[in-house]
Amino acid sequence: PRVEAVTHAYMGPEHPEAAMGQALEDQGLQYHTLEMDDLIERTAEHLNQGHVVGWYQGRCEWGPRALGNRSILAHPGWPNMKDLINQKIKRREAFRPFAPTILADEVPNYFEQDVESPFMMHVVRIREEKRKEMAAVCHEDFTGRLHTVSREQNRLYYDLIRKFSEKSGTPVVLNTSFNENEPIVDTPAHAVACFVRNDIDVLVMGRTITTKPGKSLD
Repeated sequence: PRVEAVTHAYMGPEHPEAAMGQALEDQGLQYHTLEMDDLIERTAEHLNQGHVVGWYQGRCEWGPRALGNRSILAHPGWPNMKDLINQKIKRREAFRPFAPTILADEVPNYFEQDVESPFMMHVVRIREEKRKEMAAVCHEDFTGRLHTVSREQNRLYYDLIRKFSEKSGTPVVLNTSFNENEPIVDTPAHAVACFVRNDIDVLVMGRTITTKPGKSLD
């Protein structure tokens, strides 16, 4: 007999919020703890202002792709965003592209093929009229390594992108793995260490949020 269809990859470890707070305190970082609706609102506003966000939620992804639980997120249309992340955060070759995560029901409006890609396994051409709006995730051949997300697959990530779409008009975020020339972060301590040593502007772990100097919305 066949097992049920695998619809997501969020099957790895999950860490308690106490460990997140402890990791932040161990690095001497101040942070806020918010209700989820407020957290989504604030995170979406950071993204809309061009801030780069380390996003650490729930169980980590099982496999080679960051699919919205251990991700670095950014505005896909912000000027020079691709170069900024490659040079100052990922510290890798400038030609390497980033993936677009898009709300599943918006795919045909932005891509030439209407496909579901919850595991980021499809490369799809971006519609010509949307390439400027998605400049940071549009490769030189006008494709994107598509990642689709539905609310059933990842409610929190979906709600964040939906809120960002309300602010920016774009139902897409730049998504890349939460790391810097190392394996994707696992524990809260790994996430905080990565945040501290590079130019990520905002770190969101569970219900906590902390920012680099000058990046606060207050």
